[in-house]
Amino acid sequence: MKKKAITISIINNKGGVGKTMTVQNLSAALAEREEMVCMIDLDSQHNLTNRCENLSREEEELRICKYEGCAIEDYLANPEIPIRPLMVKKNLFLIPSTIRLAELSASLYGMNINERPSDKLKDLCNDIQNKFGFIIIDSEPGMSALMANAAKAADIIIIPINCQDALSGAGEGVFGIMDNNNLDTPHYFLQTMFENRLKSSRDIRSKLTEEAYENRFYTIIKRNEHLNIAGNLGLDIFEHAPKSGGASDFKDLAAEILSIIKRGHKK
Repeated sequence: MKKKAITISIINNKGGVGKTMTVQNLSAALAEREEMVCMIDLDSQHNLTNRCENLSREEEELRICKYEGCAIEDYLANPEIPIRPLMVKKNLFLIPSTIRLAELSASLYGMNINERPSDKLKDLCNDIQNKFGFIIIDSEPGMSALMANAAKAADIIIIPINCQDALSGAGEGVFGIMDNNNLDTPHYFLQTMFENRLKSSRDIRSKLTEEAYENRFYTIIKRNEHLNIAGNLGLDIFEHAPKSGGASDFKDLAAEILSIIKRGHKK
């Protein structure tokens, strides 16, 4: 029997912390290691979908005009629709989103509890879990029904921390959802946009080491211009600059996650 996929949700109620960048490049790093990966864009701003669009992929249907009927909001609204992730490249697939996801998110609040509105995504992941080694979810910022769906679907939660910003409040949203739903999901802080020359970066690294030693990745995603350029071009870092520091960081992150899984989520 094929082992079920590991579902990883990238969650932070704050924006601008590198969630989408992490989903795209962590997924690509795992695909480079011959893992079958499905990314899910659970953000009505559809930044992940945009970052996967590239003129060279026109034949792969990765254009917004073709998403009607095969976006995440369609699947969540109608479980009878066959789920058909779009191929981005070898080993890497995407379930895209559009602005219509915002309407679905709002409708979840009006659902009766018996309709299990916060389990919609978990059910979808269960339906495709035997086709992939990893399902990686890009959750939208802010407190929403979609964030609750992302948290409840996850086997592992990653909370990106922008090391040029502030640590306070970073995990409040996801921890609140976990508490309210009695979730004991393994979770790890990921430091992104790190610059050693900045005191704010060094302070966040020190605080995480001191207060969340068992719940932070050793790997740090350093600020790298190639990561921004790649996303703007509709490419992941391995397609754009495979020898860059950004590619090296995401290779290390993929290796660390695989090691954590092998040890049973225990650092």
